[in-house]
Amino acid sequence: RLPFRSRIGQGSQITLKNMTIVGACGPGECQSNAAPPEKDGYVQYGVNLESTASPVLDGLHIPDVLSDGIGIEGTLDPNCCWSGQPTSDATIQNSVVDHVGRQGISVTDLDGGVIRNTTIAESPETGIDIEVDNQGFVARNLKILGNTFTHIHANDISNGGLGAAPDVGNIDIENNTMSDQATTCAEGGIYLRA
Repeated sequence: RLPFRSRIGQGSQITLKNMTIVGACGPGECQSNAAPPEKDGYVQYGVNLESTASPVLDGLHIPDVLSDGIGIEGTLDPNCCWSGQPTSDATIQNSVVDHVGRQGISVTDLDGGVIRNTTIAESPETGIDIEVDNQGFVARNLKILGNTFTHIHANDISNGGLGAAPDVGNIDIENNTMSDQATTCAEGGIYLRA
């Protein structure tokens, strides 16, 4: 089991293929959005891309992480703030992200990418969360194609952060299957804020 997170920072053309990355959740801990307090869920991602150029995640299975299955963001400078370039031209495909503690995939700073042919299931919050919530962050030029969403607590795809055009835009959502939403908080399949 993954004790912390797989972090890829400021690299380029990095490929992770045909891997299983198992988080630290025990039985039933991630599905309820109530992981035990001794486990800080906001620090464990299956894969966290920080200011990474042209990463490829292909054929991954990411179950049981305490926070987000995959995080796509800029770089955190622990001495001051978020800084650096956004992750760019990311490809996430042919993967399964399930039984996570927060979001299936979070997008907070991305310029260019595709999420395709991926299953996101059993998420207590959002399937794909486009949440640009810091000044200067972007989420644009993103394609979400041919994915399957099942048992998502809130929205399958959401843009609920602070960002709006021109920092957020040119997002294509096509040929996805959204089914079997959780009954506790069925907010709808897609929430987009302009």
